[in-house]
Amino acid sequence: MSASHHYSSAGIIQRLLWLSLVVTGVAPVSAQDEPSSGTSPDDTPLVIDMRSDAGASSAEAAPPEPSMLIEYRETIADLESNYGAYAPDLSQHLLGYGTVLQQLGRHEEAISALKRAVHLARVNGGLYSAEQIAMLRSEIRSHSALGDYETVDEKQRYLYRVERRALADSPRSSEALMNQARWQRDAFLLGVGDAESLATRPMVMWDLYRLALTEIVNRDGNKSTSLVEPLLGMLQSQYLVAGVRSYRDMGPGPSTNDDAIILNGLTFDRGEKVLTAIKEINELQYPGDRIQKAEDLIQLGDWSWFFGDRRDGMALYQQALAELAPEPPAAAIGDAEGTEGTEGTEGTVSSDTEGSTQAAVDRAEAAETAPVEPVSDALDAFYRARASQLFTTPVPLPDVEGIKPIPPRTEPGDDAELLVISFTVTESGRAIDVERIQEPDVEDNKRIVRLSRLIRDTRFRPRIVDGEAVETTGIIWAFGPSIWAPTEVAMN
Repeated sequence: MSASHHYSSAGIIQRLLWLSLVVTGVAPVSAQDEPSSGTSPDDTPLVIDMRSDAGASSAEAAPPEPSMLIEYRETIADLESNYGAYAPDLSQHLLGYGTVLQQLGRHEEAISALKRAVHLARVNGGLYSAEQIAMLRSEIRSHSALGDYETVDEKQRYLYRVERRALADSPRSSEALMNQARWQRDAFLLGVGDAESLATRPMVMWDLYRLALTEIVNRDGNKSTSLVEPLLGMLQSQYLVAGVRSYRDMGPGPSTNDDAIILNGLTFDRGEKVLTAIKEINELQYPGDRIQKAEDLIQLGDWSWFFGDRRDGMALYQQALAELAPEPPAAAIGDAEGTEGTEGTEGTVSSDTEGSTQAAVDRAEAAETAPVEPVSDALDAFYRARASQLFTTPVPLPDVEGIKPIPPRTEPGDDAELLVISFTVTESGRAIDVERIQEPDVEDNKRIVRLSRLIRDTRFRPRIVDGEAVETTGIIWAFGPSIWAPTEVAMN
């Protein structure tokens, strides 16, 4: 972020809300996705045999079933007997029955029960009744547990349409939008869909979070901390547009790397505005929290560093360290350089960026005579300790929950199943001399090779000593078999 760049959070949020972006993934429902009110396979009641479990033909005696499962089964049978196959209360009991089956890991049976629950909710409450939302979400969890991500994607599209109609003007709408955005992120990293749909998922993700942001601004105002969550989601989407790779794209489906998306100024500008908005919201809500401010500056530095702007990245890293120095710089100094937000006379953030420099200079002059609050020795020691922990080791970028590129590591040891990789991170944040110094003996080592390649291709925040980026040698990372040989890909 250039030192001359200056934004205010209200102005930034307003611009973010108006950024135009064609939404291809949440287009109006097509004929094949629209539930029909006429005859369809779902119009035939799904029959669950309450007399025995699916797969009960096994010669071995099945373990005793939980009493709750038996009670649900008996209640469902009683409702059907007394009130028919479309009894209004059946859908809720089927939801409970399916949930218990999920907890037992019997996901195929759970899906059967939950599909019938959704069907009954549509019949009794309408095609877009809110009642079916919990049932659809539960069914999606079982499809996900089975690794059937194509079906998850299909169900998510229908769930989106139900939520948009059923939750209109509801406080729950913004959370539903963010859940849909998270699925777009996971589907992108899992490689769900063809090349065309994969390329559009980060953009759809951005737009869904932007819609959630709009709803929260209208509900809570433009200073609320509840804005941070959708803003972080918007940041994730721009990192993905910029080409973030993840170990999770090693699962089934095409690699997201095959669909290169050209980096451009728009992506950088969006990410910078989002991070600046987050920083200024935190400053409004947590005035004087120097650790929070330092962390926000590091995120801004990471964004510049990720795009190869080492000069601005390093300047922001140095500002973060200065925030935790024994005698922090006066806020007005940062304002004069255009790195701080400006507040209007009524406590709202100004959107005038052209006149911000002069306003900052005026405040800087006024600050020269302003009293400085003393910092207690204990607090100063705390800041010193926190500062000493910053930049002591290279960090893979982005350092953002949900899209961190490298999977969790474990402690190196003598376990033959550990994959141990050594490498060096240069002062520019590149991994070199990547070497597998201990490798499990497996027939197919494609995932192992791809993990070491991923480390090599990841950009790192470098170690910083005395205000300068330095090379770090002898880095050793270990990964257990749950990472390099996963049986299934977990979603956040």
